Amino acid sequence: MKQAFLIFILLLPAALGLQLDGNISLDDEAHGIFLIRDVKNPFSLKLPEDAEIWIDGNPAGNPVEVVRDCRIEWEAKSPLEKNSKNFFLFDLKLPEGTWVKLRLALPQGSWLERSFPEAEISTDGKRIYLSWERRLGKDSMTIFVIFGTQQSLSWLLLLLPIPILLFLWFYFRKPREKLYLLPDEKLVFSLIKKQGELRQRDILKQVDFSKAKVSRIIRRLQEMGLIEVVPRGNTNLIRLKK
Repeated sequence: MKQAFLIFILLLPAALGLQLDGNISLDDEAHGIFLIRDVKNPFSLKLPEDAEIWIDGNPAGNPVEVVRDCRIEWEAKSPLEKNSKNFFLFDLKLPEGTWVKLRLALPQGSWLERSFPEAEISTDGKRIYLSWERRLGKDSMTIFVIFGTQQSLSWLLLLLPIPILLFLWFYFRKPREKLYLLPDEKLVFSLIKKQGELRQRDILKQVDFSKAKVSRIIRRLQEMGLIEVVPRGNTNLIRLKK
């Protein structure tokens, strides 16, 4: 038992000696560079499922099997979601006791809304940089960042006039004049409405009006936008306007 405890004490500094210096930039996709130092024991590093990965310039699989000090470069779209708000979600799993120094660069012209865990913030006048420095415990390190971009702001500015224009249109539009039909006009219109469409000479057969009067009524109904008149042979086809 004492020997096992002694071995644990001897191995503890080695386990705590692993270091990771990381840089991740967010543009069209997440692009990360990790410098891993003081590797004493091999371990697996899990990166996003869709990541393309290179170790010291050579393609590598996922998870990455780290057996020595190395430079890991990767690109992936899945940690980055862009819509009305932009999200970055990254889960970093390393051996317990690893000392992590991670730096995240937001796209140029973007602004930070929220980050978890809370980060140290700096800028070079073009980009915002978030930095974390800590020793990992048993749990992985999950980074969650919400940020805005000029593109999302541009869409907002483009969409902003729409409700204003709608308001002005409803406010200033002329109220539609109410349609008042005379009794004779109501009679002719009811015949057309009942059948959907009717020849003008058939209307003449069903009402006790002169041909000239029926023509005047049909012309007025047409001007009011209630019917449409389609020439059909030696008569007209009268139908409701859709």
